[in-house]
Amino acid sequence: MESESKHFSHEHDLTLNKVQQLEDGETKRAVCYGCLEPIAEQAFFSCRSCDDFFLHQTCANLPKELEGPAHPQHPLILLANRSCLCDVCDRHWEGFTYNCALCDFDQCIACALLGKIKHVVHNYRLIPYTQAQKTDTGGEEAECDGCNKSITDHGAYSCSETS
Repeated sequence: MESESKHFSHEHDLTLNKVQQLEDGETKRAVCYGCLEPIAEQAFFSCRSCDDFFLHQTCANLPKELEGPAHPQHPLILLANRSCLCDVCDRHWEGFTYNCALCDFDQCIACALLGKIKHVVHNYRLIPYTQAQKTDTGGEEAECDGCNKSITDHGAYSCSETS
C-alpha cells in the first residue's frame, strides 16, 4: 500500500518508497532535497509529477521548530532550499536549514541533528560546544580531544553528560 503525504518544501503530493523501488541508474542520481545526500538504503519520498524531487523519510520528518544549545535565545524554524553559512560549524550549506530570523542565525541540519546521535568513539550524545561553555573553563583555552587543537567558536562539540 502506497502512502502519500504533503510536505512544506514541495507543491505536489509525495509518495513514500523503499530504495528497492528505484532502478539502478536512478539510485545513483537520486539526491535528497533536504540534506543533499544520496538516497541510499532508507525509505524516501518522491514526487510523481516531478522526476527529480526526492526526500529521505528522516528529512521529511524533521521537526519544524527546534530548541537547542547552539542558539538558546529563540526557537529555530526549519526552512527549505536555503543557502547559508552555518553559525555552528562555519560551513557553507544548501538545503534544509534551521534559522532564527530575529538573530540572523543559521544551523545546518547536520549540526542540528548531531545532538541526537552518538559518535563511534564516545558513549554519550554530542552537542554543539557553546560560547557559554567556553567561558566556564575559567578563561583557559579548551582543546579538542580528537586532534588536540584549540577549540574555536564554531565547529566543536562536547559531551551532553558533562555539559
